[in-house]
Amino acid sequence: MFQQWIKTNLAVMVLPRETQVCLIVYGIRKTVDTKSEGSQDILGFTSFPLFDRDGFLMQGKVAIPLKIQQHPVVEPWGPKALIKSRSD
Repeated sequence: MFQQWIKTNLAVMVLPRETQVCLIVYGIRKTVDTKSEGSQDILGFTSFPLFDRDGFLMQGKVAIPLKIQQHPVVEPWGPKALIKSRSD
C-alpha cells in the first residue's frame, strides 16, 4: 500500500479541474558481480483525476489499478508524452 502525503507549493484553487495525478513505478536492476545499480525499468504506471466529476477535490482512500508497461512510451497525458522512447 502506497500511503504518502504529497507536498507542493501550488495552491489547489489555481489547479485546473482536469488535473490528474500520475504515478510511475520503477524497478532498478542490480548487477550481481559489482552490486552496483544498473538500469531503471518502468514496471507500471497509473493516473487518476485530482477532482471528481462535480469539481470537488478527491478525498479519502482511492484504489487505482496499476497498468503494466509494455511499450517504451507510456500513454501520453496531455499534449506531450510523459516519457519519451529510449532512442530520444
